Amino acid sequence: MTLENTMHQLQESMLKGDLTQVSHLLSPEFTFIDALGRSFDAETYLDHYVDPENIRWLSRTDDFSYIDHFEDTAIQYSLTEDRFEYGTTQYVGRFRVVSVYRATTEGWKWHFGQLTSLDPS
Repeated sequence: MTLENTMHQLQESMLKGDLTQVSHLLSPEFTFIDALGRSFDAETYLDHYVDPENIRWLSRTDDFSYIDHFEDTAIQYSLTEDRFEYGTTQYVGRFRVVSVYRATTEGWKWHFGQLTSLDPS
């Protein structure tokens, strides 16, 4: 699977709440840092950001995205607007996102992600 296909599949699977598919696209050493500075491993990321029992994604729109390739590693920079429901509350947030992907024998895997909020405090 190409990097672009992996990124597309990851976004589609997150929007659907497909825990199995998103889990398959994460590297074993996956780390995610949210806009509040909290760090998540793969298991806690799936619980907080993918599990349809906890979150329902309404949309995720990239306003800008740029990818740098370095042999078996790629870095994606993007500006993203997320719309989702967590519990009974709807949220909208704009973020700068930095993601690192690694090529493996099983295809590209999402290895690291970090959000920075673009919304005023």
